[in-house]
Amino acid sequence: MKARAFAARVALALVAAGSAASVACAADFDWKKFQGKTVTFLANNNPVSQALLTHKADFEKLTGITLKVDGYQEQQMRQRLVTVMNARSDEVDVFMSLPSREGPQFAAAGWIDQFQPASAM
Repeated sequence: MKARAFAARVALALVAAGSAASVACAADFDWKKFQGKTVTFLANNNPVSQALLTHKADFEKLTGITLKVDGYQEQQMRQRLVTVMNARSDEVDVFMSLPSREGPQFAAAGWIDQFQPASAM
């Protein structure tokens, strides 16, 4: 799941950036490595996720990955995320979070590999 989630994050970020230069720099990246797979994105219904999702079709065309969006209002999304993480479920591949809010909790629970406080970024 980690490789699939990583590839999804990289591809979604590059597509969202909409930059031909970004895509050109990734020329050696195998965009179709996970073609035919589905990635579930747990999204908070906010301007950031909406901006990303305007590129959903581009992402799917570029990667061959189907992007399933599971969108909620902020509080419901955070509750859903904690439920999924507590269950150690593979229902969600990519999710939105605020390191300053969930970072310490997720790191302590072993749900993320590393946590870097916002002040260190």
